[in-house]
Amino acid sequence: MQKDKRTKDQILRLLDRALEQEEKLGGKIAALEMELASCKKQLENPAQEFAEEALASSKISFRIDYYRTSAKGPLNGIVEHLPSRTNKSFSGDGMRILPKFMGKYIPELRQTTAPQTVKNEPVPIAEMPHIQEVAMPEVSRPRLLDRLREEQRLVEKAW
Repeated sequence: MQKDKRTKDQILRLLDRALEQEEKLGGKIAALEMELASCKKQLENPAQEFAEEALASSKISFRIDYYRTSAKGPLNGIVEHLPSRTNKSFSGDGMRILPKFMGKYIPELRQTTAPQTVKNEPVPIAEMPHIQEVAMPEVSRPRLLDRLREEQRLVEKAW
């Protein structure tokens, strides 16, 4: 067997560096866990992101009611712009009427000629935005070598 020829001070410095790296990696792990929790929260309620960031003055509320007048009758509906209380009735799914009616109150919809279908498919990992590294604040702590020397002094005083 070969004997390690490092001095006590060298070993303590290596241990100190290892602990510093462990703290840095622990901080990165904590940041990634926070990002993961945020992603899980987003996945559970995707509309929450928009609700939290929406400006109150930018909200435009509509109410859409679907109904049948008989058990096997055609589907009918009413769309209502809540602030003005104006409404429009329609038959069927209303996909032709809804964009036109809402376009009166939402300028961006006026340009839409046909309703767009929303895909409810998972986003491939390759297309997900990369996780940004969060800078963790530096924590001041005594170096391992200094702590051990202090402990050694205390032990020697006690003896």
